[in-house]
Amino acid sequence: EIGCLGRPLPNTMKCQFCFNDYDLQHAELPKDADNFWCPPCRFRRMDPFNAVVEPYGLMLCHIVVRPTITFSIDLPELKQWRKEENDVWMRMVKIGAGNCSQAWPKKLTVEANGNEVVNVKEPEEGHVRRDVPKNIVAGLRPGLNTISITMEDDYLPGYAFAFVRTAQKTALQISVETPRCEPEDSLARVMELLADT
Repeated sequence: EIGCLGRPLPNTMKCQFCFNDYDLQHAELPKDADNFWCPPCRFRRMDPFNAVVEPYGLMLCHIVVRPTITFSIDLPELKQWRKEENDVWMRMVKIGAGNCSQAWPKKLTVEANGNEVVNVKEPEEGHVRRDVPKNIVAGLRPGLNTISITMEDDYLPGYAFAFVRTAQKTALQISVETPRCEPEDSLARVMELLADT
């Protein structure tokens, strides 16, 4: 069974968070395979203050395979989401990175229904760009939306992007939802984290 031209077999890795196999397609294997998290798990945990609404808040997750992508996304309940103060964010990660940090390619433009909603420019020489997810809900409309994404980077298959429906959470809400552990376990975790410093 052929996955795509030039790739006769799936290129799978096991996610250490959800324990599912994830097809990396043309992306390079992560350096730290023992701690690999699949992009969907990383997108869900990227920003706890703008938490993905479960179970269907991860509306689209896609590994980049070409510099221009055009697709349609149907959002019939967008008006209700806005009443509930939910947002739609575009998030992107480097597949080979070992963290949940946002990472844009060198250049990126996103248009929704012919209007630009995201424009990420290449950083000026000698400067570091601060990559953060983008809230695109203002550029979307209830019903069918046509999305066009144009990207430029040295290795685009190393990126995955997602559109996620989120709800804002306060620090208090997050602390209430955070599982507690015993003091001995907490101390052991801190010692392990600080062992290399």
